Amino acid sequence: MMSAAWLPVFYHIDCNPKLVKESVPAGTFAVQLRRPVLGILFYIIAAILGRFVHPIAAVIIFIFVVAYYAWTSQGIRSTGRGAQMYRIGHAPGAFDLLHIEQLNLFRHAKS
Repeated sequence: MMSAAWLPVFYHIDCNPKLVKESVPAGTFAVQLRRPVLGILFYIIAAILGRFVHPIAAVIIFIFVVAYYAWTSQGIRSTGRGAQMYRIGHAPGAFDLLHIEQLNLFRHAKS
């Protein structure tokens, strides 16, 4: 659920293009909203299924969520054909220390 903290950040940056370098395509941060929204929905679905169906169903979804976040650890890229998830890789053990989305914010911000 920590990804919920990114929703207002990405929304604010998308609504204020003056905060982003001119070289960054319009809508870059709007596309990034999809990743935390999907993650939150998966957690909600897992909680409901775990409570009303069977706890194993929740465990399966939680495992899927971990794989989903690992697969999209570099964010989501917008292309002419729509949004595509991409993954370059990450350093094991350093995933939560400084997330790539935080680095992307710094990289795309105007100085």
